[in-house]
Amino acid sequence: MGKIYTYARSMKELEVSLECEYIDKETHEDLLSQCEFVGRMINSTIGKSSFFCQNRITEG
Repeated sequence: MGKIYTYARSMKELEVSLECEYIDKETHEDLLSQCEFVGRMINSTIGKSSFFCQNRITEG
């Protein structure tokens, strides 16, 4: 839940930054695109988590 909140908060902060003219529209669009790209990568990783989180027995 924390990751979703952080993503949503980042998106909102980008909107506020644009509205307050801390960033211009071009910068806003670039950062928004990057944020969406990272979100897709995270969702893809979560979707494949069973591949990354297998129980492995190590011989000792």
